[in-house]
Amino acid sequence: GIVVDGPLQGDWLSQAVTEWLGDDGELVEFEYSNRRAAYLGERLRAGGEVVEVDRHAGTVTLQIYIKNTDDTVISPGRAVVRLGD
Repeated sequence: GIVVDGPLQGDWLSQAVTEWLGDDGELVEFEYSNRRAAYLGERLRAGGEVVEVDRHAGTVTLQIYIKNTDDTVISPGRAVVRLGD
């Protein structure tokens, strides 16, 4: 099958984070890696969870991912965000 471009998966992850943040939030750090191929027509799901809250810095650290239809993480990542008021 046709492989989905790896950087496109990173774009999807960052878009998922910024949509969750809303207009008042700020994406401070973002990293991800492509561990497996994704194929055109395959259903993918982005998600994540809060793993750390730094009240002093006002930031939240997220473990983020893209999973395929087998529920396998194909692109794990990490984001640090600052929530809006």
